[in-house]
Amino acid sequence: MTTDIRRLETAKGAQEITVPGSGTVDCPRGTRALYVGSGGNITCTLPEGGEVTFSNVPDGYTLTVAARTIDTSTTASDIVALY
Repeated sequence: MTTDIRRLETAKGAQEITVPGSGTVDCPRGTRALYVGSGGNITCTLPEGGEVTFSNVPDGYTLTVAARTIDTSTTASDIVALY
């Protein structure tokens, strides 16, 4: 079964994330998971305040993580935050 990315982007409880050239992307509600369309590294801040980097996340992977922010050192793209 394939996942329709357009459906995820518009689904209630989902938000597409574009990581800018500098700064961070705020996820004020905190995520339940991140869908990664194009793989790479993801650096995020956890609700408790700690920072973690997930290395070599593959294309099309759903990373179960409660993230408050996504950092610009993130190399993955086409990220959809799932709430």
